[in-house]
Amino acid sequence: MLQSLRLYSRINQLPTSFKMAVIRILFVHNALTTFVKIDHEILSGIHEVEEFGFKSKFDFKPFKLWNAVKRNEMVFIWFASWHSILPVIYARFQKKPSVLVAGGYDTANIPEAKYGNQRNWFKRFITNYILRRATHIICNSQYAKQETVEVADINPDKITMIYHGIPDLGIYEFKKTDMALNVGNVIRENLLRKGITSFLAAGKLLPSYRFVQAGNWRDDSYKQVRKYLSSNVELKGFQTKEELNELFSQSRVYIQPSLHEAFGLSVVEAMQAGCIPIISRYGALPEIAGKYGIILEGLTPDAIVKSIGLLEQYKFTPQEIRRYVLTNYNLDLRRKKLEKCISVLFSTAVAE
Repeated sequence: MLQSLRLYSRINQLPTSFKMAVIRILFVHNALTTFVKIDHEILSGIHEVEEFGFKSKFDFKPFKLWNAVKRNEMVFIWFASWHSILPVIYARFQKKPSVLVAGGYDTANIPEAKYGNQRNWFKRFITNYILRRATHIICNSQYAKQETVEVADINPDKITMIYHGIPDLGIYEFKKTDMALNVGNVIRENLLRKGITSFLAAGKLLPSYRFVQAGNWRDDSYKQVRKYLSSNVELKGFQTKEELNELFSQSRVYIQPSLHEAFGLSVVEAMQAGCIPIISRYGALPEIAGKYGIILEGLTPDAIVKSIGLLEQYKFTPQEIRRYVLTNYNLDLRRKKLEKCISVLFSTAVAE
C-alpha cells in the first residue's frame, strides 16, 4: 500500500515534461487497433520497443515470450485478457515492472449485449487475476478507472488515468448539413451495445434528416438492420480515413447511444470535426464530451429524434467543439503523461 502511494505521488508531482532514460520495453498486444498503434508509436519514439503480438488464443509461444521478457526491462501490455496472462506472470518471476492498459471490454459487464469479460465467471477470474498482478494499470477515463477499482477490487493508487490522444487531422472545411452520423463496426454485440439499431430506426422517424452509419460489416448482422434503410437512412460499410473525415465534416451531429464506453474514440474524432455529440449517459461518454454533449434521455429512436430537436438551443460553434478536443485529447498530452508514468514506475523498480 505504501509503495503504491509513493508511486502515485511521484507520478503526479513530476512536471509535465522532463528528460528520462531510454528503457527497453516489451510491447504486448493481441491486435494493432487504433489505440494500440498510437501507444506503440508514442513509446517507440522515446524508448527501445520490441513488439510482441498474439494472433489467437492458441498462439502462446511461452519460451519465445520468456526470452523476450528477459531481453527487456519493462513489459507494456494492452488489455487484460488471455494474451496478458504469461507476460504478467513472467514479468513478476523476472522481477520486472509490468504496465497494463485496461481498455474497457476487460472491465465491462453488459450481459444484455453479450459484452464484457466480467459477465462470465471464468473470464472474470482470469481478467481480475491479471489486473491484480500487473505492477501498474493505465485507464483511459475516470469512469474506466472507477470501474476497474470496483470490479477487480484494485487499489486506486495503483491506477493512473491518461486520456487517449488522437492526431490533429488538420484544418477542417466545415460543410455542415442536416446529417446525423454514427460510426462503429456492424457486429451483433454492437447493434445494442453501441445503439446502431436505435440510430437507424430514428432515421425513419425524421425523414428531413440524413442518417448515416459507417463501419465494417464484421458478420451477417447487417442483414438485420437493412430493413431500416430508406432514402434518408444509409448503411455505408467500411470507409477509408479520407471518406470518414468527409462524413465527419458534413455531419451536424454525431450520435452515440451506447450502453458502455470506456472512452469513445469516434465521439472525439467527430468532435474534432466540429460535430455536436448526442450521447448516452452511460460509461465515460458524458465525461469525455463535457459541456459540449447533449445527453439522451433514453436509448430509444424517439429519444434520439427528441435530442436532435434540441439543436436550436445549442450554443457552441463547431470551432469551439474542435478546440476543446485539440486541448484535451491531443497526442502530445498522452505522450507526456505516459512518459511520466513509465519513468516513475521504472525508477521505483530499479531503486528496489
